[in-house]
Amino acid sequence: AALASLDMADHYTSFDNIFVLPDEYITDWDAGQALYAEFAADVISGNRSIDEFDQFVKDWDALGGAEITEYANAMLK
Repeated sequence: AALASLDMADHYTSFDNIFVLPDEYITDWDAGQALYAEFAADVISGNRSIDEFDQFVKDWDALGGAEITEYANAMLK
């Protein structure tokens, strides 16, 4: 069953090698990733509630996530 699952995942997975984040977004991306890792770990460990997700999104947007999302949406249309 495990091998069949791996085969299915391989069959239906496609990687996006076309999308490259420009250098000017890298610092913001790294900050957003750190914020995400902290939030996810805190939710999993029970230190924060998933109900705080909306605030996480606001914080992520403020760190440059809004601009990264806008760029990604423009490039992936």
